[in-house]
Amino acid sequence: MCGLPDRARARPGRDRHRTRGIYPDVDEKGFHGEVQLQKPNALWKHAISLTGGRYTTSNKWTDDLLVRWSDGEVTLYTDVNRDGFHGEIQVKKPNRLWTHATLLGAGDYTENRHPDDFLVRWSDGEVSMYPDADETGLNREITLVYPPA
Repeated sequence: MCGLPDRARARPGRDRHRTRGIYPDVDEKGFHGEVQLQKPNALWKHAISLTGGRYTTSNKWTDDLLVRWSDGEVTLYTDVNRDGFHGEIQVKKPNRLWTHATLLGAGDYTENRHPDDFLVRWSDGEVSMYPDADETGLNREITLVYPPA
């Protein structure tokens, strides 16, 4: 997940039992100290892709989690930390278009120096960026790579 360069980064993980966890200590030797965020349940079998970033305006230094579900819904889980999920916002209702979002990414690609930019690779090869995404939505789309003609 995103974070300040001088801080330990948390990395989302999922084991064979479909639990949600984070690894708060990530370094060149691997992932360490997994913390289980949620007990196994059937819901997370429908999570297709996820990414971490800072999409909320809270003053906490915790990352948020964006999840694309099998039905095309996109959900934002806010202020994720070792105590779990602290809020849920439906960013996109279930829809056919977002079932084609194959890969999600996040980072700081704009001038605001905040890791709130959301990247999507679509099934046709197109790559989009949603700059300055937040809890109100993805705002606007910028096409970075057009699909092959």
